[in-house]
Amino acid sequence: MRRTGGEAFVQLGVRVPKSLHRTVIFHCVATDVRLMDFVVRALEERLAKVQHRRARRKRSETEGR
Repeated sequence: MRRTGGEAFVQLGVRVPKSLHRTVIFHCVATDVRLMDFVVRALEERLAKVQHRRARRKRSETEGR
């Protein structure tokens, strides 16, 4: 995963169930994706989805007034 703009990376430590870790590792190996890239992309996609929902909810609240 290439980053433009030279954004710095920081370390993120999380605890996940062993079975989930194993599944993610198998997925990354099968799809030839680095674990770091998988996690970064998953976080970005989830946050974008949440922000989209919030914006849509906010629009519907202002339209209903």
